[in-house]
Amino acid sequence: MTILSRGHDDDNPDPIIFMPGLSGEDREHVSLHSRISLAGFNLIQLFTILHAYIHKDFLLFIGYLAAFITCGAVTVLIILYKDKTS
Repeated sequence: MTILSRGHDDDNPDPIIFMPGLSGEDREHVSLHSRISLAGFNLIQLFTILHAYIHKDFLLFIGYLAAFITCGAVTVLIILYKDKTS
């Protein structure tokens, strides 16, 4: 199996987690539900990183590690911003 035949972006359920938090009426304030959704998204990425490491798929490992770092940074910044504004 080649890397290109692993699946399509449409098969990835991760973006669905963002929908409840991003569809709220008050977009200026990040609700607890949104923070839980972002943490869930980071957890899925962490499990994918561990899976890639176990199966020695280093391309998947590097890609999800980069995504985990950037999305994790956004999650931490949102939590810090929320704590400062409340």
